[in-house]
Amino acid sequence: MKTRLSKTPALLILLLTLTLFISCSTERDPGTLPNVHPSSWSDTESADFHGKAATLNGVIACRICHGQDLDGGKVEISCIDCHASTGICSRCHGGLNDDSGAPPYGLEGERDSTALAVGAHTRHLINPKMSAPVACQTCHLVPVMMLDSAHLDYGQGGLDSIAELHFGVPVDSDTAKWDRTAGTCSNIYCHGQFEGGKKDNAPVWNQSGQAVCGSCHDVEDNPDQLGWKHDEHVRLFGLLCVDCHQTVVDSALNIVGPEWHVNAVADTSILNQALCDDCHAGGGASCSLCHGGKDNNSGAPPYSLSGDSLRTVRAVGAHTVHLSGDRLSTGVMCEDCHIVPTGVGDPGHYDTLYSAELTFSALANPATIWDTLASSCENSYCHGNFAGGYPANTPIWTGDSSQAVCGSCHDVGANPADLSYEHLIHTTDFQLPCWSCHNSVVDINSEIKEKSLHINGVVDTESGAQHVCDGCHTPSVAICTQCHGGLNGLSGLNASAPPHGLEGETSTGDLAVGAHTLHLNGNWASNGFDCSECHTVPSIVSDSGHYAVDSVAELNFGLLADPSAQYDFGNGQCDNVYCHGNFTNGYNFSPRWNTSGQAACGSCHGIEATADDLSGRHGKHVIDKNKFCSDCHGSVVSAGIDPAIIGKAVHVNGSIEIEFDNGQGTWDPVLKTCFNNGAGCHGDLYSW
Repeated sequence: MKTRLSKTPALLILLLTLTLFISCSTERDPGTLPNVHPSSWSDTESADFHGKAATLNGVIACRICHGQDLDGGKVEISCIDCHASTGICSRCHGGLNDDSGAPPYGLEGERDSTALAVGAHTRHLINPKMSAPVACQTCHLVPVMMLDSAHLDYGQGGLDSIAELHFGVPVDSDTAKWDRTAGTCSNIYCHGQFEGGKKDNAPVWNQSGQAVCGSCHDVEDNPDQLGWKHDEHVRLFGLLCVDCHQTVVDSALNIVGPEWHVNAVADTSILNQALCDDCHAGGGASCSLCHGGKDNNSGAPPYSLSGDSLRTVRAVGAHTVHLSGDRLSTGVMCEDCHIVPTGVGDPGHYDTLYSAELTFSALANPATIWDTLASSCENSYCHGNFAGGYPANTPIWTGDSSQAVCGSCHDVGANPADLSYEHLIHTTDFQLPCWSCHNSVVDINSEIKEKSLHINGVVDTESGAQHVCDGCHTPSVAICTQCHGGLNGLSGLNASAPPHGLEGETSTGDLAVGAHTLHLNGNWASNGFDCSECHTVPSIVSDSGHYAVDSVAELNFGLLADPSAQYDFGNGQCDNVYCHGNFTNGYNFSPRWNTSGQAACGSCHGIEATADDLSGRHGKHVIDKNKFCSDCHGSVVSAGIDPAIIGKAVHVNGSIEIEFDNGQGTWDPVLKTCFNNGAGCHGDLYSW
C-alpha cells in the first residue's frame, strides 16, 4: 500500500507534463490550442496575470511553448510583439494611465507611492515642476530589447524584482549612493551635491514634500552657504535670486525655466544690468568688490572668489605681493597676467569654473608658461628670463616670500660671470658694487631704493661715482679698449680690434668679433679704417646711444663706406658698401662679416682679363694695348702681370689714384684728362 501511494503523485505529475508537451508539440492555430492558461492570464488586475507569474517563477517555462527567444515558438504567439521596445516599457513598469513608464503600480502590483517600487517615479518622470523630466537612464540601465542582458533573469528560480541603480549624467556616478534599506539617495547632484549645495541632503524616495525650494541649496536665509559671491550680493546688497538667475526663477522663487534648473550648469542671466553697473561698470575699485581688496583697493585678494584667505590656496597665492608690490618693486598690473575686462559682462570674464585664465603681457613675456599642477611660472621675465638672468627660476605661486630675495633672479656679485655685458670685469676685476653703475635703483647696501626702476623691463644705469668711471672711461681711443677688445696688446687706434666681444666671444666666427681686427689693423689691401666708418663713436662713455640693453652695436656708415650702405644682422653681410665694390663699374660684393678669405684682388673690381667690367678705357688699355695696372696706377700696385698692392694708403681710400710709371704726364681727376703724357701715347693732351 505504501508503495502505491508513493508512486501515485509522481505518475500524475508525469501525465500532466506529457499532456502539456503533446499539446504544444505541433504547430497549430492559436484558437485550436488547449486552454493552457486561465482567461485571466492577460488581466493585469488578476492574481493570475502572467507578469506576476513570470516575476515569481521566471520565464524558463514560457520558453517551452513560446520558443527559446520568446518570439512565437510552437504556439506562434510572440511575447516580443508586446515587449519589443522601450516604448512598451510601461506594460510592465506602470504607466497604464500614460506612456511615461512612471508606475501607478510596481511589478508586483504596488500602487502606493510609499512602496519603493513606486516611490517618486511619477514626480521624476512626469512634470517634475522643478526641472526637465528625468530620463530613466539617469538612474537605471535601460535595455534596447526586453531580453537584453541583465534586464530579466532567465535562470532557475524567481526574479527579485529589485531594480539595479546605475547613475549617469548629470548625476555624479562616482559619489552617488542608493541605500535601499533607508530608501534614500545621497551624494547626488540633483539633491545638493554641488558647489554651494547642501551635500548632506538625502531625500527619502517613498516620502513626499522633500523637494521644496531651498532643500538642495540656500534661498537667502543663509546665503553664505552658497559658493562664489552669494553672501555679498544677497546679504549686503539685497539682491534676489531672480536678479542674477531670471531664466530660472521669478521674484517669488517659482521655477519659470525648469529646463535651466538641475541641469548641471549655474545659469546666470541678469534681470536688470543697471543693478550690476552700479558696482561693476569698470575700474579697479569696482573689480575689488569681487576680487579681494577688502583691506585695500588693489584687487589683491585677502580672500578668493570662494572666500579663501590663506596664501597656500592658489586663488589667493601671491596676488597681494604682485599687485601691491613689496621691497623689490612697485607691483605689476592685473593685465600683466590676465585679460582685464572693460565691463563685468564682457565675454570670457566669468564662467562656471571660476578659474582664471592666464595671458601674459609683453613685460611678463608672452612665452611664459603657467604650470597649474606645480602652481609655478616658467620663462617669466619678472623672475629671471632676461639676458644674464636665471631663466630656470620657477617660484611657487603659493609659497612664501623667501623665494624673491635679492639674487634669486640674477647674480649679486657672487658669480658676476652669470650676468651679461661687462659685469665680470667691473665686479671682479675692479671690485665695483652694484650701486656704482645702478645708483638710481639700489643703495650702497644693495637694497632697492627706487622700486619703480626695478623689474620694469629696462636696465637702468646711473653712475654712483662718476670719478670711478672716468678712471677708465675718459675720452680716448685707448680707453675704449677696456671694453672693446684690445687684449691683444696693441695700442692706439688698432687696439680696439677685439680678440673678444663684450660677452667674452673670441672666435672670428662670432659676429661680435668677426673681421674687426682686419678692418682696424689693415691687411695686404689697405691700412685699415677708423671705427667711425661703421659706428658712431661717443665722446665719453655716457653719451646717448653708446650702450644698450642688448649689447648689439648699431651701424652708422661714414662718408668713405657710404652712408647708404646696409648691414644685414641675420646674414652678417654688408651691402652697398664702397669698400667692397659699390663704385662705378665695381662688383658691389657683399662679404660675410664673420667668414674669412673673401677679399682677394679682383673680388671688388676686374683685373686684366675682365678689364671691360671697369670704367673708362680700361678695356682698350689692358686688353688691346697690353698695359699693366702699374702703367697708370704705379703708386698703388707693383709692375708686372701679377701686381701686388704697394701703396695701401692710396687703395680703398675713396679716390682713383693715377700715377704713370714712365714718370711723365699728369692726371686731372676733375677733367679726367692726361697732360704731357709722353712716350707717344696721347701727345700733350688726351681726355679719358
